Amino acid sequence: MAESAGDLRLRHDRIEFGYHHARGDRTASEGHEERRGVCRDFAHLAVTLSRCMNIPARYCTGYLGDIGVPADPAPMDFSAWYEVFLIGRWLPSTRDTTIHALDVS
Repeated sequence: MAESAGDLRLRHDRIEFGYHHARGDRTASEGHEERRGVCRDFAHLAVTLSRCMNIPARYCTGYLGDIGVPADPAPMDFSAWYEVFLIGRWLPSTRDTTIHALDVS
């Protein structure tokens, strides 16, 4: 699936990913202005940009587990991504925001 008008590229070029940037009340606008965030902030911004272009989009959460990352004894953390409704069905973002940010695809 082609990215919605380059929204993923904008997010990853514009926002620095880092767990130390996590803040539960950051809006898409604040994430864009602060230029930092975690997967939830990347997903919020992508949903916002998609909806601005009249592309139905939804925010999704789940667990990635240990896909392509070193083993960690700490409990898993949740991950966030987004989906867009195109060609009659919901399609996930082509690259999960966390995997892309960690460059582990």
